[in-house]
Amino acid sequence: MLENYKVTVLPVEVSDSSGVKLVNRSILELSHFYTEQQPFYCEKIGISRQNFIDVVCNKLIYEFDHLIIIAPDESFSDSLHIIRESLFEFHHEIKQRREKASIYTPFKVRVVESKQVLTGYGVSLYEALRLRHEKAQSADQVKQHLDEFKTNIKTFMLPGKKHPELVRAPFRLSWLELKKLKISGKHPVLYFHPEEVTIGRMVDIKDRHHDYFDFLFEQLSHTKLTNHIVNISYAGSLSQLRILQGFDNFHQEVKDRGGKLVHSMMSQTAAFNLGKGAVSVSFACEPKRTIY
Repeated sequence: MLENYKVTVLPVEVSDSSGVKLVNRSILELSHFYTEQQPFYCEKIGISRQNFIDVVCNKLIYEFDHLIIIAPDESFSDSLHIIRESLFEFHHEIKQRREKASIYTPFKVRVVESKQVLTGYGVSLYEALRLRHEKAQSADQVKQHLDEFKTNIKTFMLPGKKHPELVRAPFRLSWLELKKLKISGKHPVLYFHPEEVTIGRMVDIKDRHHDYFDFLFEQLSHTKLTNHIVNISYAGSLSQLRILQGFDNFHQEVKDRGGKLVHSMMSQTAAFNLGKGAVSVSFACEPKRTIY
């Protein structure tokens, strides 16, 4: 898909037991991370200024006239401010470099904050690709549509068994709250709002996957999907995702509603925050209309 639609994933730098390394978020890298790396650990560092310049200013400006960047909400991103600063700093140099390469058309960059936290912005990506492919809309038209579209995305996250980062922003669950959950045998399903993260439901730890997919089943039962895409992201091997209790029934419900379930492995940095085995599901609903 990335090759067909000419999508470039900007590389991030992460730190694990072997030190700091560059990660391009390829399927092979993720497979190695989930199946071979021990212990399961990494810390996010984000996109460096140099990495961004190398990809955009030294490559993409010569290949394209329009650049649409889809990223999480800036308040939850360690990289988006670097992207904005680099674009501002290199604005005039980009024009000069293109003119030296005999390219005189203006280079447009549009940044879309998906309002999603760690996961869920795959739905916005698919919508952007659909608009470019099916309707051949301009970068400005795509951005305008996505700015409205993203407010209708719902994301529900089931953390893994071990989730040490839930005490930090944007989750902000207290140590006492996590302790109470462990004692009660309950597990939170997190609901990602555009501006915050709340607990959507509590499920039993022993049957957490079954209860989680039942909860999603309920959500879909009274939802009209906007672009038919349901994006599921798993912190682990996708072969393990497909055998989780309740997954088959949920998958069938998506198909019965005319949707398409898109699978992906969760990034290393998101998995570190949410725990190995975390499951995230996102979809866009038809907006509620007010009648006057």
